[in-house]
Amino acid sequence: MQIVTVHLAYTNLSEEPKGWPDYWKTSRFASLWRLWSTFRPRTVTSAVIEMSSTSPPGQRWSFGTTTIKNDLHTIFAARAAHEKAIGSLRRVKGLIWTIVMQPLLPSWAAKGDTNVLGIHEETDDALVILSFSVYWQRAGDDRHVYATIRETIEAIEAVATANGKGHRFRYLNYCAQWQRPLEGYGEENLRFLTKIQDVARGRERKEAPSRSEEPR
Repeated sequence: MQIVTVHLAYTNLSEEPKGWPDYWKTSRFASLWRLWSTFRPRTVTSAVIEMSSTSPPGQRWSFGTTTIKNDLHTIFAARAAHEKAIGSLRRVKGLIWTIVMQPLLPSWAAKGDTNVLGIHEETDDALVILSFSVYWQRAGDDRHVYATIRETIEAIEAVATANGKGHRFRYLNYCAQWQRPLEGYGEENLRFLTKIQDVARGRERKEAPSRSEEPR
């Protein structure tokens, strides 16, 4: 079974608390057919609790991510790779494999104080952060699931690179253990972060008490 969900957030309280914000009413979202909706004014905490209900304690869980440009062909290729992965994991008990696509404009990252993400330094094209969130039940399936996640991400990246629609940025919170998100910030930003790390480590060594100074 496949289910499509859409998560929308609007931070200005509507004049009609039980109705959609005017901005949404005039958008294409208003015409989407819905089987189920939990729309309501709410706190961030309650929204997080609702979304976390899909991951009860005791489940196995892994994830991974990549970033592509907003290109329909590449998005379809990502969907095809996702469906192929699910097919290869039919025997994995309790499998729930979610593919999430989140829009990202480089101009958003350029607002406010300077940062080291490097997103707006490379392109002005609209981007899509594509991530996988995968749940299953048995520890014996770990290796197979981990390998499939990596193979699927690499397959998507190969298509994106071939079409000139890839992007180096990897959202840190969505990265799998084998991914290197800081490298996606760009060489100059990575050197800056490395320098800060070296300074911090030097300060720690300098401030650490010698053995003769340690309290007894």
